[in-house]
Amino acid sequence: MNEYAEEEEILIHNFDCDNPVSLYKLFVTDHILEIIAEETNKYATQSINNSACNSTSHQRAWEPITKDKINTFFGILLIMGIVKVPDIRLYWSQNDIYANARIKNAMKRDRFIFILKYLHFSDNTTARTEDRLYKIRNVFEAIVHTFKSTIKPGKNIVIDESMIPWRGRLIFRQYIPGKRHKYGIKAYKLCLPEGYTYNMEIYAGKNAEPIAKTHSHDVVIKLIRDLLFEGRILFTDSFYTSIPLAEELLQKKTFICGTIKKNKKHLPPQSKQKQVRGSIISFENHKGVKFMKWTDKRPLSWKNTKMVQKSYDRNNMRNMPGKCMVYPQKMGN
Repeated sequence: MNEYAEEEEILIHNFDCDNPVSLYKLFVTDHILEIIAEETNKYATQSINNSACNSTSHQRAWEPITKDKINTFFGILLIMGIVKVPDIRLYWSQNDIYANARIKNAMKRDRFIFILKYLHFSDNTTARTEDRLYKIRNVFEAIVHTFKSTIKPGKNIVIDESMIPWRGRLIFRQYIPGKRHKYGIKAYKLCLPEGYTYNMEIYAGKNAEPIAKTHSHDVVIKLIRDLLFEGRILFTDSFYTSIPLAEELLQKKTFICGTIKKNKKHLPPQSKQKQVRGSIISFENHKGVKFMKWTDKRPLSWKNTKMVQKSYDRNNMRNMPGKCMVYPQKMGN
């Protein structure tokens, strides 16, 4: 099986990647803004009509919004994320200590508060409530589509997870002590080695549907399905790496390289052998999956279906074998 030979390719042209506004417009498209404006107007009308205090003045206070106003609203949110005050209304204060001229000139306070109250991304009347992400699903998928259509990945791709900070109430909020942001929403991402996100899945808790093998196995297959059968190399950490995953990817003409936990199933019994510092053991099963274990101060085990040849000196125990050196480079360490 041959490796994927093409280089990474940017699929958009005449684009200034150093301009923050251009980057924003690339991913927050007019299509997305139109969806949000339409659904926000719809939800505001529904809420006002169903309100117990459905007064004429309350109805007059809401004016239908356009995509341009949604764009302005998001711009204000970005400023608020940088310049913080104790209460949101203080941005429109007459007190110069709190007031923000850009925000005051961009939108009136009550208009902003109303948009914040009724902001909506989906139609409640057609919601699939079994999907915990139904309120943002259409916008999320539109953004991911832009991720995929902007850059064509090269040979090497990486899978990992990150936390979207969130301390509010949410049934699928996660607590991961080792992360910079311990509380939040977990996102699984397929990335280029330089860090660009190509595909993404949000973890919304346990799925009612049965999974084929393991949760981590299914996550990998979902994220990489558009790039299979092309000879790419996927780099993973020990959360995702397993022998069944390597075998399935190899069948689908995709290589894998990743560290593996010593208690994972299907490892060769020789993997538990003690080693002296600087020694290496290596095995390959009948399906072409290679297991390697190198011992320095502590054992490092990894498996792969694609060898990266690189010389090393067995007498220098600090000199890491070639495969070990390639792995952290591609994982961005």
